[in-house]
Amino acid sequence: NGMTLPNIIVDVTPYNIDPGKRSGIYMIQQIIEGSLSLLDICVRNGIECNFIYPGSGTMITESVASPADVERISCELLKNMEGPCLFTLEKEENTKSADVHIVYTLSVSDELAAAADSSTMKGNNVKVIIPEQLYNEEDSRVPEMWLLREDCSLYRSVV
Repeated sequence: NGMTLPNIIVDVTPYNIDPGKRSGIYMIQQIIEGSLSLLDICVRNGIECNFIYPGSGTMITESVASPADVERISCELLKNMEGPCLFTLEKEENTKSADVHIVYTLSVSDELAAAADSSTMKGNNVKVIIPEQLYNEEDSRVPEMWLLREDCSLYRSVV
């Protein structure tokens, strides 16, 4: 039907955050809460999404259409959360997925910056969201950067 679902991606690769530190855990928690909050807003407004998050050694993709799905995924996410996993910003063959990719991350890695550029060149829309406390100038090398406040609200970074 040509309908594409937005991808909401949780990237917990702790590039330079010590996950043993309370602050590292807190930041991971923040991007999880932020991504689930956006997911919830989407489904309550009738927008089905793909939610992509790290599970046991692989990225798990769930298609989410109802608030019940969001609750179920919240539990799954915390249960299966494991370290960094690779994900793609390319359109997968034969899927309804995305020309919109929304990536919640702790830091903009070279890989993420390159993937965002490449995906944008192909006509996709890539938004990268990072907790405001972790943002630095280098992170602004992605096409569209948003900052996440502690209350899960977002604002556009102005470069």
